[in-house]
Amino acid sequence: MMLSILALIMHFNGKFDESIALIKKSMRLCPYYPAIFLQGLSMSYFLAGRYEEALAASELLLARAHKGEFNPFYAHRALAWPYVGLGQDQKARAHAEEMLKINPNYSLAGHRERVYYYRDPAHLEREIDALRKAGLK
Repeated sequence: MMLSILALIMHFNGKFDESIALIKKSMRLCPYYPAIFLQGLSMSYFLAGRYEEALAASELLLARAHKGEFNPFYAHRALAWPYVGLGQDQKARAHAEEMLKINPNYSLAGHRERVYYYRDPAHLEREIDALRKAGLK
């Protein structure tokens, strides 16, 4: 579990490859790891530009959400990001629509207020820009 915390620290400091390596090590050490590990992995893959891998992690996250192990809102958000990165905006929009079904009051302004811990604000802007391309406001 401590490795996963270090992985998040690396992620928010913009060290995405290091974050990925730490999360993957955490997952190996804990074969039935908490679903939240997949969220961190997906976020780091997305911001590292590794969209196919982000998509695979996000799909696993959504499957775990369907089992009740994770909030489906965040799983759909995790899927919207790599679909935008892959240029599959229609699929990204479908996940954005699912997000709004779960939380109709969601806004990008609210996201910006809640996610303030990136060392480099450009990383947060990449997240927000992708969500905007997915159709969120």
